[in-house]
Amino acid sequence: MLIRTNIYLPQNLVQQLKYKAKATGTSMSDLIRQAIEHQQKRVNTHRTAASSLLQLAKRAGKSGLTDLSVRHDFYLANSSKESSK
Repeated sequence: MLIRTNIYLPQNLVQQLKYKAKATGTSMSDLIRQAIEHQQKRVNTHRTAASSLLQLAKRAGKSGLTDLSVRHDFYLANSSKESSK
């Protein structure tokens, strides 16, 4: 269900939206929804990565890993693979 709402946008942004909507054959509303959804996914991805890094840091002292500061990307990648199993 969609809820109607009003937003105020600068004139140049409205012109860009109109142009893109016409060029892509979609509505300005769809473009705005897509932009908001994209931003939400980016925020959620960032939160997930930050959470994983924090969990890894918490385990670091107990894990015996002495190279965590250098190989953190490796450990994070392997951590996410294990959690998806």
